[in-house]
Amino acid sequence: LNFLNVDQMGNPRAELREDPGAADHLVKLLGKLGIASEERITLVGFSKGCVVLTELMRCAEAEAGPALLSRIEAIHFLDPGLMQPPVFRISEEETAVFARVCGGRFPIFMHGSPRQLDDANRPFVGENIEEFCGQLRKAGVQVSQHRYGNGDPSLNMHFDVVHCFR
Repeated sequence: LNFLNVDQMGNPRAELREDPGAADHLVKLLGKLGIASEERITLVGFSKGCVVLTELMRCAEAEAGPALLSRIEAIHFLDPGLMQPPVFRISEEETAVFARVCGGRFPIFMHGSPRQLDDANRPFVGENIEEFCGQLRKAGVQVSQHRYGNGDPSLNMHFDVVHCFR
């Protein structure tokens, strides 16, 4: 069972579950991969895949949430974006809970390119990224923003973020 319902384009559907089950899902996946429960991890999401990271953040108080958050070294959002808003489906209240549970133990990195940040057809993407970073900072989460590439937005710039991140 998937913890996130999406449409045919990969955009999350409007309904939000109280507990999407993302933390439990990831803990089970890590176990099946043979990754020890005390091993430290870094979470990375790219493009639409960044939705999964905010779903995990929403699970801060879920059964597996606190234990999972205690294992995280960093969270990296690589050029997040969707075809429709919002890019980040996490409320200020949920962000505050996340900040309280993780207690500032790790930073969040926001990596972006002109492809997402400056897309004239989707101005909400850059706006949502700035709003989300502000929401995290307001809650006391350490956020670092990085921009890669200059010039006209292109799909190559989008994928170069992954290369620059490595």
